[in-house]
Amino acid sequence: MSENNPPQSGRPEPYGQPPAAPPPYGQPGQQPAAPQPYGQPYGQQPYGQQPAYPQQNFGAESYQGRETQDPGKVYGIISIILPFVGFGLVGLVLGIIGRIKSKRAGYKNVLALVGIILGAISVVVGILIIVAVVTALTQFGQLCNDLGPGTHTQDGITYTCPS
Repeated sequence: MSENNPPQSGRPEPYGQPPAAPPPYGQPGQQPAAPQPYGQPYGQQPYGQQPAYPQQNFGAESYQGRETQDPGKVYGIISIILPFVGFGLVGLVLGIIGRIKSKRAGYKNVLALVGIILGAISVVVGILIIVAVVTALTQFGQLCNDLGPGTHTQDGITYTCPS
């Protein structure tokens, strides 16, 4: 090869010959690589060399495709509160929705599980209370049919039956 014809490597070679490639890291007795040339953008290696470690993205996407926040967490919190204010069935449904959303996103939503349990207990207790009230009203109606209209005392209990 003559000195007037530079080697054809497919890449531009400014200012003469490119520097020799540094040896791989971890070799005993090797010096660390020289700093990047002046004017070289940060994070880019000269002459197409690969960086020593892969670039990481810390943006909206998170590691291994998981969302950054649990999408069912709010549903779980609401499902815990609702059974205590008389909306156990709604709390149960929201707990189930929160649990499903969290599971699809790869999270374990303990709050939604607690909301499901509290909602189910609230629904069962509510059903038992309704059954007890209906039974008591039915018995009172039968007693009033037997005694007739007016005020009656039986076994120390006073009953007032409508006319």
